Amino acid sequence: MNSNWTNAMNPMEMAHAIDHASAMSDRWLFLAALVVLGLCLAAVGRYFVKQYEKLQAQHQAVMSDFLSKAAGAQAELVRVVAANTEALHGVSVELRWCKERNLAAGVGRGLPDPRPTTGGGE
Repeated sequence: MNSNWTNAMNPMEMAHAIDHASAMSDRWLFLAALVVLGLCLAAVGRYFVKQYEKLQAQHQAVMSDFLSKAAGAQAELVRVVAANTEALHGVSVELRWCKERNLAAGVGRGLPDPRPTTGGGE
């Protein structure tokens, strides 16, 4: 097994590698730059995809919480509307009864009101 794979480069070997790379044509430098740029773009793309997935999961959690609360609020509104409808029906019946009683007593046809007054001004 070659021991060069496990040891770090010493400064002389690194200088020799840099000198060799500088002796290459610009075409290889351009290709190396493209590879580095591609790797950077892939890393940034992967980062943004992970952020998007995390944001999507948070959005799903918030949406499900919101929908469950909205369903509860809707059920409460249906109950309140039903109770109000029943109460308004009772008020309508009471008003109809009062109107019929007042018409039977002559109130509203120019006759005095037969109801007793509770004021102390008389």
